[in-house]
This record gives sequence, structure tokens and C-alpha cells, in this order.
Amino acid sequence: MRIGIDLEPLYSEGSRNRGIGNFVRNQLTNLFQIDRQNKYYLVVRKHGSTFFQEQGYPALFNQENVEYLDAENLMFALHSLDIFHVTSPFEFDSIYNRESIPCKLIVTVYDLIPLVYEKIFLGNASQKKRYWERLNFIKQADGIIAISEKTKQDVINFLNVPEKKIHVVYGGGANIFRRKKKNPQYIKDKYHIKNNYILSCTGSAVFHKNLPGIIKSFSFLDKEIKASHDLVIVCRLSQKEEEELKELAKHLGVFDNLKLTNYVPLEDLISLYNHASLFILLSLYEGFGLPVLEAMSCGTPVIAANTSSLPELVGNAGILVNPQTPQLVAHEITRVLTNKSLRVSLIYEGLKRVTQFSWQDTGKKTLQVYEKIFNGQH
Repeated sequence: MRIGIDLEPLYSEGSRNRGIGNFVRNQLTNLFQIDRQNKYYLVVRKHGSTFFQEQGYPALFNQENVEYLDAENLMFALHSLDIFHVTSPFEFDSIYNRESIPCKLIVTVYDLIPLVYEKIFLGNASQKKRYWERLNFIKQADGIIAISEKTKQDVINFLNVPEKKIHVVYGGGANIFRRKKKNPQYIKDKYHIKNNYILSCTGSAVFHKNLPGIIKSFSFLDKEIKASHDLVIVCRLSQKEEEELKELAKHLGVFDNLKLTNYVPLEDLISLYNHASLFILLSLYEGFGLPVLEAMSCGTPVIAANTSSLPELVGNAGILVNPQTPQLVAHEITRVLTNKSLRVSLIYEGLKRVTQFSWQDTGKKTLQVYEKIFNGQH
């Protein structure tokens, strides 16, 4: 097979260091490690190879069956491809029209959050028009990769796509996220953390990430727990978003407990996971929820929202809560912090759970989707 793959999420400022960029990077790394037979053409902007070298991306892009394809030549090259895979259709601007793609088309869908919260994300006509252009493009694909069963069901329900066209390919927990020797003082000093801490990590502060809900839940904890614990939120924030979260914490009386790290380097993130008393993710909606697996991989107990794809990931290895009931969330936080046998059980089950999600499987299943679509199967 001759397969073209769009690499826009590895360029995009909005995706490169977030969930979509991480998914595509790990997906392709493992795909190319197992497949040395088929020919791959990676669609890049000008000077793409130089860019990837500067970003420190793995040498996987330098093997014999992988070549770069300049985006300016994409229209011409499509005629010689068997499959073209658009890894992030809402960022892909080169082509909207299915008729202009003569080969088989595969797209990856991570979530349909703007449709779930249409009033918030598609508030004006131009936004809605642009989004539906992409949705119609997705509907015309020969195959769709969904990153969770929840996303698959949303594609079926919102877009009326036949189930047989949709293939669930989960992500995995990167091997770099693992338990390490406890030495918390360095990381606590660096981020001005005075106490033991509860950790949350999200790619952004958009509405459905529900960061205010985490702060509200923390505020309902007993005085003794708040006196001995900080709330650390790892998230890239604008100045306005940071000010709003601090103002909320001040209003709720937990300003001194709140530590907003903004973006942190990978090694620091691993340390923050390892030394946290627990990890909490109260998103109203997630397409996958990679931080849950990262926390479990580091031996940290997990509390997660009982929404969207998160129950698929957590299984019985964490505590699921209604993210819109802060008092009940506070109760579960207290249980994890004060019940040693529960903590030990959650750590053990979490470490066991993450072995069911691997990037090697992501690569294998992606190749299987290519083969099915190439052979005319769904």
C-alpha cells in the first residue's frame, strides 16, 4: 500500500503539545516500528524534515519506507496513493472536498465536543458553517478511526454514519510515565507547593475541562485536609483564565492552596504525578482522557468524572464521580486521602489497568484499519 498521512497536529500550536499531538506522534511511532513493508508519505509544510528534527521527534521518520511529501504537491500526489489518512480533520485546511481525493480516505475523530455543547462552541454562523464543512468531509470518508467507544457512538448519533465504517483505536500510556523513587522536595520547591497535594492536569481551560469544578470540590474538604494539602493544576492558561481561577479560589477561601503551574516540562510532569496524593479529572467531556492513564502509570490513585469516555479508561481501577456535585466529590477525595487500604487498592488496580492500553496496540490496530479499507472491508 501507498499511504499518505497528514501531520498537521504535529505543527499546530493548539495540538502539538496536547492530546491530539501526543496521540498522532505515538500512533505513528508505533505504526512505523511494526510496518516496514508499506510505503508512507508524510504530508508536511515547507522544510518539514528540519522542523521535526528541531522538535526532537523520533528517528522513525528516517526509515526507508517513510518519505516526506510537501503539502504544496498534495493534490498531484493523491492520484498515486492508495489511502490518505487525515489525522485531525478540524485542523486540515488543504482539502475540504471529498471528490478531489481520488484514493481511499480515512479520518481520525477525537471528539465532537462542539456538537455536544453547540451553544458554547458554535455560537456564530461562520463557526458553525466551518465546523459542518469538516463534519461533512468526515461523513464521506471510507473509514473513520474513533479514539473511544464514546466518540464512536457520538459519530453514529450526531452524523448518522453507519457503525461498520467506524473503527475504535485506543491510545496508550507512554512508557516514560512510570513509578520513580520518591524525592518530592525538589519538585515541590520548584512549583512553590508547601504541602502534600492533589493534582489535576488538563490540556486547556476550556469550558468542558471543568477546572472551576475542581476548585469548588477542594473547597468543600474539611479544614484539616485543606491545612495539609494543596491543589495543583497543570494547564496552559491565558492571563485572563489564570486570574479567573485565582479569583474563584479567593472567593472560596482556598487561594493559598491553589498552585497553577501553567505548562511544565515532561520530566516535571512525571514527578508531579509521582508525588501527588491523588489525581483528579472532572471533565464534563473527554474524547479519551490520557492524563488518567498517565497518573495510573505513575502509581497515583485516580478520581475521574463518570462522563463520556472516562469510564472506559478507568474501569474498576479508580473512583468515578458526578463532576457537577462538588460536595460528593469532596467526600470521595476524603475517602482516598484517609483510607490507606483503599489507596493501596487503587494504586494496584491502576497499575494493572494501564497494561490494557498500549501504543503498540494503537499502531497495530491502525495498520489493521488501513488493510481493511484498502481491501474494501469495513
